[in-house]
Order: sequence, then structure tokens, then C-alpha cells
Amino acid sequence: MNDWLMDNILIIITIILTVTGLIIGLFQWYRTNNIKRTEFTNQILENLRNDKESVKILYGIENDKFEFDESFYNNFDFQYEIDKILSYLSYICYLREIKVIKKKEFVFAEYKINTIFKNNNTLAYLRYVYHWSKNENNSISSFDYLIKYGKKKKLFKKEFFDMPLDYNKEEIWDLYKSWLMD
Repeated sequence: MNDWLMDNILIIITIILTVTGLIIGLFQWYRTNNIKRTEFTNQILENLRNDKESVKILYGIENDKFEFDESFYNNFDFQYEIDKILSYLSYICYLREIKVIKKKEFVFAEYKINTIFKNNNTLAYLRYVYHWSKNENNSISSFDYLIKYGKKKKLFKKEFFDMPLDYNKEEIWDLYKSWLMD
């Protein structure tokens, strides 16, 4: 009887120590992943804040210096920088959607993202790329997650997603110019 009691006590102690070790291990794993995720998020946001061209483009958008017109496609470097920053912001929206970036961390990028949606020229460009991708390229836009974010937050005019069935590339500039003036 005494041996049986001692055996059970040892089994209970072993189980308690095993469970305690497992809990400590899970806590450390969670904490390590949290630190890694925070470092990753910080790296992404630092790129947004420290890339000189991106900062310049974002300030230009914020101060209404970006114009989406016929001359836009004649300036390859500028188009590249606009596409780069919009793709980067779309990637940040993607990371937020899959919850790699938490809501509290997203606040740091949200101001820049919302700045994009307050600029009519940027909205016209996003609309153009959205419809071009859909109609001419038969694909989704490379800014899809940025557009999804804007749709979810209701940052678009109602007609953003509308496109006439007789989509005509030559007439598209008039369509976007009239949309800008609304």
C-alpha cells in the first residue's frame, strides 16, 4: 500500500512537472514569435518611413502634387515609384488581413494608407489599374489588398467598381478626368 501511494505521488509530480514545462515552453514560444513578428513589422514600417523615394512620393500625394493624366505614362521613373509605394501599402494591407500585423501596429501605416485614399488622382489611378487588370489583363490588380482595404473602409466613391461594358481604352482618360472633377 505504501509503495502504491509513493508510485502515484511520483506519477502525479511527474505529470505536474511535465505540464509546467509544457506551459513554460509554450509561453516562451509565444513570446519569441511575438518578438519576431514585432521585429518584422517594424522592419516593414521602417522601410515605409525611411525609403527616400517612397517618402517623397507619399508627401507628393499628401500635398496634391501627383497628377494622373496622359503624361503619367511618359515618366517611367515616377510611375515605377508610384507603383512601388502602392504595392508596398497593398502588401501591408495583406499582412493586416492575415493578421501578421496587429491592429495596434497597423495604426502606424494606416495614416499613409488613408492619405492615398484622400487623393483623387491616386484614386483615379487605382481605379484605372483595377479595371485595366480586370478587362485588359484578365487578372486582379497588384494593388488588390489596398483596394480591398479601401472598399472595406468605404473610402471609395460608389462608382469606383463600375465600368461601362463597352470599355474603350481611348475614352478612358475622359472617364477618369470626369471622375476626378466630381
